[in-house]
Amino acid sequence: MIRKVRPDEKKLYVSLAMEFYDSPKFTCSIPEHYVNNAWDEIMREDSYLSAYIIEETKKPVGFALLSTTFSQRAGGKVVWIEELYVKEEYRGRGLASEFLGFIKDKIEPQTAQIRVELEPNNEYAKEMYTSIGYEEKPVIRMKKE
Repeated sequence: MIRKVRPDEKKLYVSLAMEFYDSPKFTCSIPEHYVNNAWDEIMREDSYLSAYIIEETKKPVGFALLSTTFSQRAGGKVVWIEELYVKEEYRGRGLASEFLGFIKDKIEPQTAQIRVELEPNNEYAKEMYTSIGYEEKPVIRMKKE
């Protein structure tokens, strides 16, 4: 089951997000206050940042974070799958694929493009996205902090 995060689930959300960023798939972790800032923003306004809980038999086992923007280049709304995480002991059960089915059915029809960014060493995720039609694009990502 996929559902939006509820206001009383901050502890759950923070816990799942920190597990996600503490994964060996990431080249660096993030401070917990970044996750708390995201939570505050999700609760303040979810039109451009929204969080979902992934459940198996009513037990929270993962989460996803989506951000929405508008891109002239894409021709309309763009939804970024910022984070998609399923606890290790629940992987291989089709839960991430179920979430991507949710994206296809509920989000994709309202957008011009769905985008995802992956860590270079996350081959499993790359294979999963490629298998359902996502294409790798040659872009240079730059940032300024």
